[in-house]
Amino acid sequence: MYYRVTTYAVDPARRDEAFALADTKREELKRIAGLAWIHVCDTDDIGGVMIVARYDSAEAAESASEQVTRILGEMAQYMTSVPEVKAGSVSWEL
Repeated sequence: MYYRVTTYAVDPARRDEAFALADTKREELKRIAGLAWIHVCDTDDIGGVMIVARYDSAEAAESASEQVTRILGEMAQYMTSVPEVKAGSVSWEL
């Protein structure tokens, strides 16, 4: 398993618009090979968002990166900070 965590801030006044756009991308995201799931979480920061995506492998995440970057680019109109990405393989689990 491989995880990619992306954090950024969204304009709180446009949060609902951002999620509405994300809803239109559901089917496209479901078709990404090797993408198991995505969870979007609110963080403690005002407007803070954290996307946690699980892929089957690092290779699957790399193959999807262009498509995911394009989708995030469409979301940029709602962002108030540059996305920061961290990624890695599972090293321990419960």
